[in-house]
Amino acid sequence: MAQAAMSAHTDSLGAGIDLNDIQGLLRFGFKHHTEAVFLLLRVKDAAAAREWLGHVPVASSVSQDPLPKTVLQVALSSAGMHALGVGADVVGGFSEEFIEGMAGDANRTRRLGDVGENAPEQWDWGSGNRVPHSQRYSTPCPAISRHSSGVSRHSARLASSCCIACRQPT
Repeated sequence: MAQAAMSAHTDSLGAGIDLNDIQGLLRFGFKHHTEAVFLLLRVKDAAAAREWLGHVPVASSVSQDPLPKTVLQVALSSAGMHALGVGADVVGGFSEEFIEGMAGDANRTRRLGDVGENAPEQWDWGSGNRVPHSQRYSTPCPAISRHSSGVSRHSARLASSCCIACRQPT
């Protein structure tokens, strides 16, 4: 009885919100996974990238029992939204900071202390033509190639649509 009440309470967190539209990382954190990899991607074929995004198995905020063995999360930058062909009117609806990116405003860069050795020009990624279009977060690391047939099947589509700008294992 108590478990049912707790489940009902957990589900009420999403009352009025479609939990399928919220990536699971925001709700669960996936602390049971011990490793992850972040891939920073740049779109090379917008149509193929849109196709991949339309079919990739992104982990949502819907409760799962048992917990998934692998999870996948995807984030887009404003540059990535433009590269995918998202309309300027849609991208323009986001905050100025998101649209400009971390290195897009010299005053903000200075206020954040990103000067000298820490200046955007010194970054491995995130400024100039090194701004990623998308970030892919996958746990565990091997999930990218072999643990999940769903993830590996979608990796081939990803490879045809994007190039890896940076790989950051944890």
